Amino acid sequence: MVKQASGSIEQRGLHAAALGIGIRAAAAADAATLARLLAPPRERSARALPPTAVDIELLLQSESGGMLVFEVVGTIAGAIGYTLDGDAFRLFNLCVDDASPRVAVESVAGQLVAAAEEIGRKTGASLITAQAGRGTTEFDAFAAAGYVVDYEEMEPAGEGLVAVADFIKLL
Repeated sequence: MVKQASGSIEQRGLHAAALGIGIRAAAAADAATLARLLAPPRERSARALPPTAVDIELLLQSESGGMLVFEVVGTIAGAIGYTLDGDAFRLFNLCVDDASPRVAVESVAGQLVAAAEEIGRKTGASLITAQAGRGTTEFDAFAAAGYVVDYEEMEPAGEGLVAVADFIKLL
């Protein structure tokens, strides 16, 4: 049996904040930590190289993109990147530190996707896109949030192939 949290969403949000848990915009000072979090061994295709701290700093300086981080008592436990390209809002580099004993990976991933979608809505985007390998946390989070696989292809990864899906969701 699942026990439902009591109180309003706002009350639960205040409670989480009081415990040092929450989502915030990434800052340039987070770049090195984010680069380590996004580095292998992650569930990535061979075609996508993990971003460096410099890449992340450049994204954070961009007017059309940024990153959100999920923080637990001052430690970054997850992140998602985003950028606006015309009417499309693109999500990328969704990751959760599954080594952290304090986080439920699926819950954190879902919260990061929802928070990024809210930014997309505020920009006026009409479509959100994402890409993820089948069988990854990213794939599961986008599917759970109502994204639809628009295209899927096999890509080389390590010594085998991985199915990579392009997701879309209308706002």
